[in-house]
Amino acid sequence: MPTTQGQSGGVWASFLYELSVAAHRADHAVYCHPAATDEEEIQVIQEIFSTNTVDCFVITATQDHDPRITFLRERGIPFVSFGRPWGHPMSDTWWVDVDGAAGTEQAVDHLAERGHRRIAYLGWDGRNGFGDDRESGWRRAMRSHGFSTRDLAVRGPDEISTGRELAGRLLDRKTAPTGFVCVSDTIAIGALRACRERGLAAGHDVGVVGFDDSVGAHFVDPGLTSLAQPLELVARHTMRLLLDRLKDPDAKAEQVLLRPTLVVRESTVPL
Repeated sequence: MPTTQGQSGGVWASFLYELSVAAHRADHAVYCHPAATDEEEIQVIQEIFSTNTVDCFVITATQDHDPRITFLRERGIPFVSFGRPWGHPMSDTWWVDVDGAAGTEQAVDHLAERGHRRIAYLGWDGRNGFGDDRESGWRRAMRSHGFSTRDLAVRGPDEISTGRELAGRLLDRKTAPTGFVCVSDTIAIGALRACRERGLAAGHDVGVVGFDDSVGAHFVDPGLTSLAQPLELVARHTMRLLLDRLKDPDAKAEQVLLRPTLVVRESTVPL
């Protein structure tokens, strides 16, 4: 039973599809139940598990000190998470995740190869394991290239308008960045709008990289360079770990960390 909470970019819908395919191949089925809050989700998990409707659970969109993980661990309910158990013991939990830090490092390296030196980071506000992970990769890559990060990281909600506002604020500075690494495609599409409004051509004047390789990245003009999550592979590993858990409840927890792939389009390399 995958559970999801208000995420954008189509990642969770794509993952659910791939998980359903992987489950079908393993002669199992996926039951999905939406929940508006952590409390509601925990209640649903408790009710469903008590009726023996499902064998195990998949949770997604993990948070810092996720109460769902606390609940499942305390009661010994078998589960695998898509996303690391931020704030919980990593080695004691079964999880599959995509290495966001490795992805944003690739993005910085790519922009550096294109001649960019002032590369900004547009991230999410608040504490967020996924966002913090992605920002850490940007910082690490900037240090490795000897680039300054001072006043180049800004954050806000995951909205196109946020990306437009944050990127515009940086572009209006006397010494503006020429590259943007963005925590999501949603933010990156807003950054593309900010560039266009200032007469800057993405790919020529400014490089913009998103994350998730969403449908929008394919169809926005110019096409958005983005980091693609290997969701089919994530789903296959998730199903394998679930089956291993069911086969041997006392087995040592396993973790899988996968690398995203940089998909290069016109927002960094013009045609």
